[in-house]
Amino acid sequence: MDKARGAWRAGPFLLRGLRDGGPTGALRARLRRSWGTIAGEYRRRQPDFRRITEDSVALFRYLLTRDAVDLGLGQLSAASGVAVRGQANRYAVNIASTRSEPVNVTLAIDIGAINAPALPDGQSAHVSKRLTALPGASTRVEIEYDWNTKAVFFVRDTPFPPDEIAAATLDVSARYAVTVTLVDSRGHRLDRLTVYQELTS
Repeated sequence: MDKARGAWRAGPFLLRGLRDGGPTGALRARLRRSWGTIAGEYRRRQPDFRRITEDSVALFRYLLTRDAVDLGLGQLSAASGVAVRGQANRYAVNIASTRSEPVNVTLAIDIGAINAPALPDGQSAHVSKRLTALPGASTRVEIEYDWNTKAVFFVRDTPFPPDEIAAATLDVSARYAVTVTLVDSRGHRLDRLTVYQELTS
């Protein structure tokens, strides 16, 4: 009986301690911090989620289509997950064709910051080159670009200058999307692939 009375008397003090920042208060504060971290990370990654969703939809449409795909991009890769402005950043892409004749195409590279609205205007770049996709083969194209004004396309180890290069001011350290687009001679987009890089000055 005395023990029960002692517990009853101690109850209000324990409850007051929990309200005043005891174990429950600390747990709530930790949960609030964790939720704030998760929410911030979600906002930062939201453009990635949107692109993943768009690419997934495109993949399902490709899998469900009855049209024969005879010309497209087979692979896109970057030499590093980090790009350095002023240095030769290297990329490689394959143009796959099952057609019986050579096809004239344009390979375009567009680079833009993922969180573009939060960055100054001009944080994007465009480089393109007209190429010939070989029939029944995979044509490997390598690109070196300094994220400024110098770009070189390599086809079977032979260097070619770009046909078009738009001056850009890529000098803000951020995460960028490097998108390679394959366009036919009529200007229709055939395929598109994207890799992501962090830019360092």
